[in-house]
Amino acid sequence: MNVDVNLGSRSYRIVVASGAIATIGTRLRELSVGTRTALVSDAAVARLYGKTVTSSLESAGFSVVPIEVPEGEGAKTLAVAQHCWNELIAAGLDRTSTVLALGGGAVGDVAGFAAATYMRGINFVQIPTTVLAQVDASIGGKTAIDHPLAKNMIGAFHQPRLVLVDPAVARTLPEPFASNTYSVYALVSLRTRITGNSLRLPARATARSAVRASRPTAEPGDAARPLVMGLESSAVRSSWVDVIS
Repeated sequence: MNVDVNLGSRSYRIVVASGAIATIGTRLRELSVGTRTALVSDAAVARLYGKTVTSSLESAGFSVVPIEVPEGEGAKTLAVAQHCWNELIAAGLDRTSTVLALGGGAVGDVAGFAAATYMRGINFVQIPTTVLAQVDASIGGKTAIDHPLAKNMIGAFHQPRLVLVDPAVARTLPEPFASNTYSVYALVSLRTRITGNSLRLPARATARSAVRASRPTAEPGDAARPLVMGLESSAVRSSWVDVIS
């Protein structure tokens, strides 16, 4: 399933496919970018998927510089952004090079901010590995780091060249998120069925609508409640698999 985000010269495609992370090399080569890349990820995600992504990139002729950042919100600091810039400079990345974010929303934020500010902006690719990053944070070009006084205060809008969503990575999420993942996906895919396989919609609004529709009314601090009530898991899985197969 492809979602084309139409922004003129800044347009990009969201690819949703099981096993998609193993195809990143071929897809990036189709964008005619330079051969130097940097893969930004935290240690946990890199252990699970770093080798697959790196192998795909190298097989397509890209060199890959791994950049490890902390997990979660701790990645969104000026010190971590500077660490990313240091690695990009040391590896000799130029304006044709690409920064890839492999991880959740925080990894995407700091990697995107580094890409937006390095040499006044270089290519950026999102490979989100959490559900909310897949349907919201990776879409729309918002990148940022935190300030001691407030979250997301230092940032830039920097649209990705590609967003690669692999639903299969949700299998490694902890409960309760893993058991509710397909409910979120099903809501997105249901809208896709109505409008066609290749969407040309305001993708961020579409994703947000799906997530909001999937959330029950929640009390503050009730983040662990199921994202969707009353949807039987096997039926949801069948609906999603039917769309992406």
